[in-house]
Amino acid sequence: MAEKVSLQESKEFQLKIDIDANLPKGRRVRDRTDDALFRAATDAIRAAVDSVAHDRDPEVVIRDDRWQREGIRYDTADGRLKANLLTLGIEATDKRTKLKFKQHNFIPELLFAKPTQATVYPDIGKSGGYGKHDTKLKREQDIHFDNIKSCASGSLYVKGRQTGDKDSSFFSPYFPGLDTILPAPVPLKAVSHWDETIFDDMRTRWKRIDIDTWMLVNRWEASTGKLLESELSFKLVEKMDAAWDDRLLKEASALYLALQKTGLFMALPPIFTFADPVSSLAIAKA
Repeated sequence: MAEKVSLQESKEFQLKIDIDANLPKGRRVRDRTDDALFRAATDAIRAAVDSVAHDRDPEVVIRDDRWQREGIRYDTADGRLKANLLTLGIEATDKRTKLKFKQHNFIPELLFAKPTQATVYPDIGKSGGYGKHDTKLKREQDIHFDNIKSCASGSLYVKGRQTGDKDSSFFSPYFPGLDTILPAPVPLKAVSHWDETIFDDMRTRWKRIDIDTWMLVNRWEASTGKLLESELSFKLVEKMDAAWDDRLLKEASALYLALQKTGLFMALPPIFTFADPVSSLAIAKA
């Protein structure tokens, strides 16, 4: 069992592959075994690292080790969570399920005065015993080409695959702050349900810059098997309220711009739409 909640901040640089525009003419991803998007994304990573690292001995290590995850986002029938800028969901494999409760705000300082005051603060005692980062509260920034969105994200792991119909009483023992929004057991419905093929065995290094948080996620609609989106990302993580390394931020920003210039990705990602299962809030772009 985790001894305490891990408090972190993260800056995640996200890019959505422009699938129709960049795959060869007439080419479509057939199924979850198709590696066309993986090959396109990793080619872009190599090109971007080469352009940023120049002669600083860049190293790119990429392995095609994929794994599967099921994701569901929930809300009440009257959309009470969405109205309160909250999202509640799960990310499940056969062995364990990650419970996630997010509190959204474009201004990070307005998310909470102290971490323990966050609506999404997780209950340490309910964690599944997966190590020191089993129970976590993160202040996240998701960085897109034309906007930055922020949230506080509480998460913890429980054993086994915990999917299917739920009500609020399933989540409230893990996130006591949920009771302030849904004080009695309230039925929840899945507002989005998808399967993910994930590639995350990738690492890039040059000089003192070392990024091993790359992730390519292909999301498929659970009911139809339709490919919804393909997203490449890398993130920087720091202890909450610690000083960020300005040099690392500068290099990461240069890498992000170099990725954009490869032409593989959408210049204006269609975020905050219902079709985007991760960020389905109707919020105007900042």
